[in-house]
Amino acid sequence: MRKALICFLIIVAFLGSSCAFLEEKEIKAEQTKITSIYKKEKYISIKVAGKDLKIYVQRDTKITKGESEIKFSDLSVEDKVDISYVKRVWLSVLGVSYSARIIKVLQ
Repeated sequence: MRKALICFLIIVAFLGSSCAFLEEKEIKAEQTKITSIYKKEKYISIKVAGKDLKIYVQRDTKITKGESEIKFSDLSVEDKVDISYVKRVWLSVLGVSYSARIIKVLQ
């Protein structure tokens, strides 16, 4: 059982690193509000052109408020944000198609 788990983790790590070529290159910037926060899963929902988008927040996502860097846990529903994100095909398996590059909480 333990060997199977280790093999699975190695395969997942390999697929995650090798799928970079599937990344859509266009980075989109939107000014919107956060409609939902999923703290355990580390993603937020925003509304863009009448649609809800789920956006995964990675460890390297830069999150700021004013001049200060803040944490994912500091985000709140209804925060107005300027967000840059990229479409990632490999995330669609998790039900999330986008990952955040930069989240700026507007004051």
